[in-house]
Amino acid sequence: MFLEILSGVLTGARIGSEIRDLYNAPRSEPQGLGHFCIAIDPAAFMPLEQFKARMDEMIRMVKSSKLAPGVTRMIIPGEPEIEAKRRRIAEGIPLATTVLDQLNALARELGSSRAI
Repeated sequence: MFLEILSGVLTGARIGSEIRDLYNAPRSEPQGLGHFCIAIDPAAFMPLEQFKARMDEMIRMVKSSKLAPGVTRMIIPGEPEIEAKRRRIAEGIPLATTVLDQLNALARELGSSRAI
């Protein structure tokens, strides 16, 4: 609720049941989105190393929580993105065959002998 207050109520954007479908609503109707950004310097509250240690402890607590039935692991925000980055570095970025074909055609058009 706090985030909706900051990004919806405070900014004059749509809130609650006023929020429309992001992708399938008529284009003639304004989206009515609001955004709120905040920057916090943890060092203004405590030494940075203490903050990092406390964050590590909180993550350990969350990760060691009892899992709901059918859940195989606890995921921390940002973790899927970090894992994807590691995979992309190791294995490359997966591309649809059509995109790959278009890139190769463009490379040939520009005189490159190197295909992807």
